[in-house]
Amino acid sequence: MTCDICGREMPLRMRQLAHRIPQTRGKGGNLERYGTEVVHHKFNLASVCSEPCNSRASISNHPLEAARTLAEIYEALAREIRERIGEA
Repeated sequence: MTCDICGREMPLRMRQLAHRIPQTRGKGGNLERYGTEVVHHKFNLASVCSEPCNSRASISNHPLEAARTLAEIYEALAREIRERIGEA
């Protein structure tokens, strides 16, 4: 498996999951704002090899990229819900 950020090959023991939109807690944090379904969604996670790559994975200072990621997550969640209730 390779790092999603730097592309370096990494053994399983080195792998970290980075949240592209950070999992901030507390009042006004992303967990409260978006919920765990969004913050921990697979589209918001990156497989990284190190703390520097974990930091580079964050898009919290890139509002357009964050908005695109949120839109993709919301669409995927809506599709999953439609499939569950048989409206696919």
